[in-house]
Amino acid sequence: MFISERTAKAHLSSAADKLNMGRVQMARLVERADLPARL
Repeated sequence: MFISERTAKAHLSSAADKLNMGRVQMARLVERADLPARL
């Protein structure tokens, strides 16, 4: 399945807005999260 970069950015911006934070802030939060490695 393919999602364009524009679509991904739009969805991330929408999620950031709903969380009342900026995209950079959200990226930093995800970066610090202890998520399992993806195969």
